[in-house]
Amino acid sequence: MQDTIQIDNKTIGWLVVQRGFEIPSFNFVTEKENVKGRAGSIVKNRYLNDIEFDLPLIIRNEKLSPGGEKTHDDILEALVKFFNIKDLTPKKLKFKSQNWYWFAYFDGPLKLPKNPRGSVKFTIKVVLTDPYKYSVTGNKNTAISDQVSVVNSGTADTPLIVEARAIKPSSYFM
Repeated sequence: MQDTIQIDNKTIGWLVVQRGFEIPSFNFVTEKENVKGRAGSIVKNRYLNDIEFDLPLIIRNEKLSPGGEKTHDDILEALVKFFNIKDLTPKKLKFKSQNWYWFAYFDGPLKLPKNPRGSVKFTIKVVLTDPYKYSVTGNKNTAISDQVSVVNSGTADTPLIVEARAIKPSSYFM
């Protein structure tokens, strides 16, 4: 079965990811400097860089596809609304088959044939200024003996969100 994408928890039924797409990860960069009179180089810095890649997509534009056969303008209007390119805030990009998402920006242009029929292939440029993957599900812990421990199982520093509910009325919270 072909994978689909969700953007801010929305999906288009007739839009699928091309088979063979490889998910980019681990975009570390090592800055180094050559020292005259010495073989090799020395490491100055190492960091995780942003990621840019082309996402290959397929539009299923047949009578039996979700939404039926569509015109060029109908497809383009739906894609522009779906990717919401004008908005400056990053969007949640999730592959339906994965349990994580990225915060992504989408760059154009969208190049579609004038008379789209059948399966139409196109790409959209994805820019990840924050290259970390975020889990769809968070962790929940119940306080036992008025204490709770939280462990970050990811690779990046993660802000902690605490929601506390009192079991019985109390005049203070620590």
